[in-house]
Amino acid sequence: MDDLQSMAIGVKGGKNVGIATLRALRGVLENDAALIVGLLILEPLGVTKERNFHHFMAEAGDTQSTFARPYPRLQLRTVADILNGKGFDVPGMVARGTGQGVLLSL
Repeated sequence: MDDLQSMAIGVKGGKNVGIATLRALRGVLENDAALIVGLLILEPLGVTKERNFHHFMAEAGDTQSTFARPYPRLQLRTVADILNGKGFDVPGMVARGTGQGVLLSL
């Protein structure tokens, strides 16, 4: 299985996470070397906002590489997701000793 070479993760803590945060992360996909970008948020989104976020994230598309399957390029998880074992959907190990992982504070 191929390994993911670079992933950026943005972290947002407040209840007022907006689409501008996703736009900034989309800029990381388009302007930097990250193959996948994740957004980790503290508070769950409301139903309407979550639907809008998922629509925007889908527009970023999937990875186009030699991975066994495509992976979403822009992903969202809550702290509760992570604590419940639902991590980001990525192939292999991320930045295994390469210094390629990036943590963004938005």
